Amino acid sequence: MQSLDHSLGRGTPSVPPGDPLLLCEPVRPDPGGPVVRTYVCVPFGDGAATACQPLADALPPGHRVFSLVRPARDPGIGELAARGAAEILDRVDGPLVLYGHGGAGSALVLELAYRLTAAGRPIEAVYLGAVFPVTRPASRLIGGLSAWLRRLRSDQAYANRLTGPGRELGGLDPAHALRLARELREDTERAEEHHTRLLQHPAGRLPVPIITIVGADDPATDYHAERFREWHPITGTSAVVVLDDAGHRFLENRAGQVARVITTVDAALHTGAAVAGDGWRLAGVSRSPERDHRAGPRPSMRRFATVAVSQLVSLTGAQIADFAVPLWIYSLTGSLTRFGLLTLLAIIPGLVVAPLAGAVIDRTDRRRVMLAGDCAAGLVVAAMALSYATGGLLDWPLYPLLALLSVALTFQRLAYLSAVPQLVPKQFLGHANGLVQTAEGAARLIAPLAGAALLAAFGMEWILLLEVATVAVSIAVVLAVRFPRAMAHQRGEPLLAEIAAGFRYSVGNRSFRAMLVLFAVVNVFMSPLILLVQPLSLSFAPLTTAGWISFAGGLGVAAGGLTLTVWGGPRRHRMRAVLLFILLFAVFAVLTGAHASAYPVAVGVFGILFSLSVTNGIYMTMIQVKVPQRFHGRVLAANQMIAWSSMPVAFLLVAPGASHLLNPLLEPGGPLAPTVGAVIGTGAGRGIGLTYILCGLAIAVVAGLAMRHPPLARFDDEIPDAGPDAP
Repeated sequence: MQSLDHSLGRGTPSVPPGDPLLLCEPVRPDPGGPVVRTYVCVPFGDGAATACQPLADALPPGHRVFSLVRPARDPGIGELAARGAAEILDRVDGPLVLYGHGGAGSALVLELAYRLTAAGRPIEAVYLGAVFPVTRPASRLIGGLSAWLRRLRSDQAYANRLTGPGRELGGLDPAHALRLARELREDTERAEEHHTRLLQHPAGRLPVPIITIVGADDPATDYHAERFREWHPITGTSAVVVLDDAGHRFLENRAGQVARVITTVDAALHTGAAVAGDGWRLAGVSRSPERDHRAGPRPSMRRFATVAVSQLVSLTGAQIADFAVPLWIYSLTGSLTRFGLLTLLAIIPGLVVAPLAGAVIDRTDRRRVMLAGDCAAGLVVAAMALSYATGGLLDWPLYPLLALLSVALTFQRLAYLSAVPQLVPKQFLGHANGLVQTAEGAARLIAPLAGAALLAAFGMEWILLLEVATVAVSIAVVLAVRFPRAMAHQRGEPLLAEIAAGFRYSVGNRSFRAMLVLFAVVNVFMSPLILLVQPLSLSFAPLTTAGWISFAGGLGVAAGGLTLTVWGGPRRHRMRAVLLFILLFAVFAVLTGAHASAYPVAVGVFGILFSLSVTNGIYMTMIQVKVPQRFHGRVLAANQMIAWSSMPVAFLLVAPGASHLLNPLLEPGGPLAPTVGAVIGTGAGRGIGLTYILCGLAIAVVAGLAMRHPPLARFDDEIPDAGPDAP
């Protein structure tokens, strides 16, 4: 792609003789009459010229539409813009408006606007649909990591993105569908490169307003009340129009409203008149000659990185303590009931208080909530250290202290995640969120090894002191860093309302009902196996080996995520794939319990968490593809609630109960020693091993029955891919 400065410097060539025309005029029901205005429409990257037909049909008489058609050989944004500009100069007279939808459409329309302006062709307005600038960070490290992840991502992942917002690919042959996905991939990368060059090295401002049209329910254009100002490096006037209850591909089914917007809003900007319509509104106008007049610190990647590193340090300390405290109790008492209860207390109070925490955070300064959460966590850990020093940590104080720590860390963590959009420029938000997820994965991977090593070498006191130190680092950095006065993340609706809406949506369809029941039952048998990894490991190995086995589980999670990134998941029969990976989970569960040896158990734990990671990833793809975009969060919240509700049953009843019942049976001389014990061994921990085998077999039976249950067996056929959001 030519740089913008070079593109403008070489002028606008004439249409080469013999080349096919790029501008195609959709069929109009009433083509007669004088031309009042002409619109050149560039649809989303995977869209054909016919994508602009609904818009052409909705425009009033006298308004003419041309759609820019991509040639079979895509020459890139620079050449397409040069040819398109030449055709506009040759074929289009009178008032002209440009419209581009999505990343690729916006990049091409902006390049067209610069070329036409350089050629002296007046333009009345530039409208951009469903897009704000998406640029690459200047940091080589972050940019290199993002580029590497993009190269790993499969074409199928982009096909899922096409299907999710409503593009139907099921009727296409696989080669055609993947070609569309490949084109989306290339268009996305080109658009990001073009936006980066355009905003970081602007070739002057366009003398026309840039008006962005967004759907209220489109996550790609979150923070629209702030982000529309990001076009100011290339325009003096920027505005945003919001379509109520619309998603990403509103050009297909909200054409009437889009037509009303593009025929009235730019004129209203010139006159200053108020403008709105049925289901849409002009939500913001900025005429600033400068990029931003807001006082205070500016969002930046450096500011974000400073806070992110401190949060990684704090999270790592918390993860080490979460791993070590229940393990230390179990190593001293041998009580699975206490181990399960302590593990629950480290998780459940935070989950229960999360809706309240979200409401408080949305109404409060995020930095203050982070500081309050860190200070509360530091005080709780200091109390735990004091209780340990006086010999009372094994008694009742540990239980309320762990619950309070869970609550404090929930407030702190949610406030940090909500503050990320404040700290980083919004056009880099995707990169920043990727770094946050990578850091969380790294902390969870490191925690078992570090926790086991510290517990074995130095004892519990050093782990508590380490957590106090990591909390102090977080407090010091948050105190030192001023947070910008930018928009932070806010939930669209309260969590409990979101869960209730998700249940209503799921219960209304028999296949979704069956899926909820499947996950509820399977989670009862899966959760104990995640809980019992450390007790099983300690039954035959020292603490350091138990740490390595847990580390193998973390590698399984990472390998599962990487597999889905490269593979993209199945194109069809996703429910069958979910059930097959649940069966694979069952196989590895049986392997984990079959031998009291480090290597088979490590392989089994790796396989369990690998299978679970891939299963969750395919399930997420199913939600993206089968559920309308505006319901994604609600359905996911409902399924998360199912997972939460199974945890107390699994941790307090299934895991301790099964192990207490089965351990005596597999002691030397026990009733099962001559039979089952001859296969899996006898002695300490073999009851836990048999729990793995029985839970694995139960999971296999459930998955097998699910494959024969019609609502699940025909899930992919009975549940059509989600269409575009309804008007």
